[in-house]
Amino acid sequence: MQRIGFLLGGMVVLVGSFLITNWILSNNEGLNWRFTDEASLEAAATAAGFHSSKDLSGFMEGVVRVDNEKVRANGWVVDISGDGTPIDLSAFVNGQNIATFRTDGPRPDVSETIIKPNPKANPNSANNVQFIASFSCAPGDKLFVVATTATRNYILLPYQPSVCP
Repeated sequence: MQRIGFLLGGMVVLVGSFLITNWILSNNEGLNWRFTDEASLEAAATAAGFHSSKDLSGFMEGVVRVDNEKVRANGWVVDISGDGTPIDLSAFVNGQNIATFRTDGPRPDVSETIIKPNPKANPNSANNVQFIASFSCAPGDKLFVVATTATRNYILLPYQPSVCP
């Protein structure tokens, strides 16, 4: 009888861990959008249940070549109505999602210029706004970086030129 209890307990743990792992992996997949310009981005986002949001603000400050294959991008994104939870970003090169990363850490300049002057801003929203990410991108490849939130909002980060160096 005791053996059956251990066997059943082991099965419950095995099935439970499988289900939890599957749930975690499905929530951390990158965006599977394909687009070539802002109009097709909007169509892909809408089809996936995302909405453009005026509460999101951000800027990609720079993209520099690290080596023959990789670039490093840096900038900031803030959800002024958010609670400071890190914001997901996806880098799209020639329309394909090639990297997913998150904001991590505050930026005093963003807090001073974006959060403090805005009366509807949540002060905690400045907790995780900066990002630095490296990913593959050949010179001249078309580059888009899109920020998304858990509340299914998105913003395309402005960057000129919109190609990899």
